[in-house]
Amino acid sequence: MRNIVLTIVIASLVALLAACSSATPTLEGTGLTIKNTIQAPAFNMPEETAFGKDTTKTLGASTTSYPASETEYVYDIEVSDSSIKLTWLDNPATKAFERVIEDGTFDRYYLTFDKDIIKSATANTSATLVPNITKVTGTEIEFEVGPGKQVGVGFDIVIDLKLK
Repeated sequence: MRNIVLTIVIASLVALLAACSSATPTLEGTGLTIKNTIQAPAFNMPEETAFGKDTTKTLGASTTSYPASETEYVYDIEVSDSSIKLTWLDNPATKAFERVIEDGTFDRYYLTFDKDIIKSATANTSATLVPNITKVTGTEIEFEVGPGKQVGVGFDIVIDLKLK
């Protein structure tokens, strides 16, 4: 009888460990700070310059929004467990920035997570605007839109995520 009870306890522990190890990773509860910089000689910013407001949020269970009305960026940003989406804001304030990016000009985004959670981040080549991802670590993603890229309404970015 004792061997049967011990066998049941061990089997239950093995099942519990297997369930825990196969859990789907999530960003829920993770802090994320987004920073934006612009380097644009055409707009009197020849050096990399902070643009908008650095914004930190704790990510929710589904999609967490960083609206342009809060960040003062030209994009509304949505973050989920599988992607980061940047949608160009269609309003009079962003019209002046719609163009093909000039030589020497860069729009850079720095995303910093408060946990070592990112396995990979890749630009989705099906999106209407494909940025250059310049850095990916477990806690950081950096990307830029540079010379020759069209920006404006209808030119949106999608970065696909894989979590640890």
